[in-house]
Parts: sequence; structure tokens; C-alpha cells
Amino acid sequence: MAALKAAFPYTLPIFAGFWFLGIAYGLLMNKSGFGFYWPMLMAMTIFMEQWMKESNHTASVLGVIISAVCLTIFGANNFVVPAMVVMLLCFMSLRSKLEIKTQ
Repeated sequence: MAALKAAFPYTLPIFAGFWFLGIAYGLLMNKSGFGFYWPMLMAMTIFMEQWMKESNHTASVLGVIISAVCLTIFGANNFVVPAMVVMLLCFMSLRSKLEIKTQ
């Protein structure tokens, strides 16, 4: 918990940047007449690029599984925040194992 408290202030600017960019991108795509699926296709492209770079896919698979489980439990309108919290806790607890495997 001490690590989370120490790291949290450093993550806020990153979160704010991604949040702002995500909203701006979604609004731009919507205003330009693109469907809701274009941002999802962009996210899949980024995910696949990251997948191709990694030799250890544990973090990616965990992210997908946690998202699917939270989607099933909380529904489409409420799954994002619980999924992010569970991923944060899971990745923090597995950090040393994930770092050793990637080096």
C-alpha cells in the first residue's frame, strides 16, 4: 500500500493526459461521422502492436481476462473502473514476477 501511495501522484498527470486525449479523440471521431467502432479498432491495433513486441504475454492476457470478468459481473456501463482497480492490484502484486520474466 505504501508503494501505491508513493506512486499515485506520479500517475495522475499520465491519467489526465490519456483521459483528455481519449475524450478528444472520441469527440473528433463522432463529429467527423465515424461510428463508435473506430476507437475500438484503434485500441485493438495498439494492443496487437504491443502483443507483437512482448515475449511474455502474461500482463496482456491478465488484462483481457480481468476486463471480461468485470464486464460479465458489472455490465457494459459499469465495468471500466472495477476492471482498472483489479488490474492495478493484480499487476502491483505480480510486479516482481512480471519484471523478472521480461528481462
